[in-house]
Amino acid sequence: MQHLAALGIERVDWVLHTHHHRDQCWGTPIVQNAGAKIAVPEYERHLFDNVEACWQARGIYDN
Repeated sequence: MQHLAALGIERVDWVLHTHHHRDQCWGTPIVQNAGAKIAVPEYERHLFDNVEACWQARGIYDN
């Protein structure tokens, strides 16, 4: 968000996350605080609504 003005972008109305990847969605709160709305797939909505709980419950395996 901090670099958009230099590109001539005055505001962001919507961000569409096509799927959840933690490293690609970490900035969602920053975008929301700037006033943008967030769209996510219904099937993955739970991953965005309570992301910390999802990661706490997820089993991590070292393959």
